[in-house]
Amino acid sequence: MAYSAELKQSIVAKMLPPNNQALSKIQQETGIPEGTLKKWRREIRGKGFAAPAGEQKSEQWSTRDKYLTVIETATLSEIELAEYCRKKGLYVEQIKSWQDNCMQANGGVAQELALSQRREKDKDKEIKQVRKELQRKESAQRPLAKRPIPANKLSVEEREAILAIVNQPEFQSVPPSQIVPTLADQWTYIASESTMYRVMRQAGEQNHRGRSKAPTSNLKSTHCATESNRVWTWDITYLPGPAKGLYFYLYLILDIFSREIVGWEVWPEETAENSSRLIRRAVLAQKITCQEDPLVLHSDNGSPMKGVSMMETLYQLGITPSRSRPSVSNDNPYSESII
Repeated sequence: MAYSAELKQSIVAKMLPPNNQALSKIQQETGIPEGTLKKWRREIRGKGFAAPAGEQKSEQWSTRDKYLTVIETATLSEIELAEYCRKKGLYVEQIKSWQDNCMQANGGVAQELALSQRREKDKDKEIKQVRKELQRKESAQRPLAKRPIPANKLSVEEREAILAIVNQPEFQSVPPSQIVPTLADQWTYIASESTMYRVMRQAGEQNHRGRSKAPTSNLKSTHCATESNRVWTWDITYLPGPAKGLYFYLYLILDIFSREIVGWEVWPEETAENSSRLIRRAVLAQKITCQEDPLVLHSDNGSPMKGVSMMETLYQLGITPSRSRPSVSNDNPYSESII
């Protein structure tokens, strides 16, 4: 089966650092046979690119991949090396350690290979510059956009100055959150932390580095009420008692779709057992039976909502419990606004 050049290029980018995705994961996402993916990986390795197999950390790369990385960085300056490491998700110290190992093992052959590869890169760079100049001339002939340029927009020189600062030898392994205070101690201000992060992200130099696991973001779990008795929300609130310091507790259950109060009771204490009794009575009052989509009961993270007797009651009735995110006060707005 023939694949387009754009698809092949995007798949190859996933194999290269800093992504380093496993072939099995790419095969599940794209449906491309693993044999074809292995063939593409052999091709990019044959061209001299470091393409580790699997989702390995940099310390677990093969000797070949480390050697290819050394070849790519042998002729780079300190600032270029720092920029390369930020884009690849590596540390400068790792590259230098690999370079020392290669020099001791190969007796200087790595430098000769790196020079030849550097010449090829220079040719590619010249071609890119010519294309960029052509694009600039074409864009100059187009009519100017009506939207005005913000007065505080960073110029090209300011962006280059920021990148030059973060890639200096003393800052090549530290984030902007440490660079800005250090410069402030020297009575120097280049840009704020957020601006540095934004410029680095736009330049492709904001990547996860180190042995720690890269942070991941999960989608917020949501429930949609398309009819009555699909999603309930409930909460407990204080009611003033007969004397100062004495309170009663109002247990109230609300149907999100119809905004109907399907159950409420007042108790002198706040316990999971009282919550279980109220849920059973509300289910009986609404005549809820087994259905394809189980009833969802949303609440915050209070102890009466998560008690053993309460959870056992929900499981017996076939109700799906739902919780607010920790330390998020607006995940239960319907109950919070009514009581």
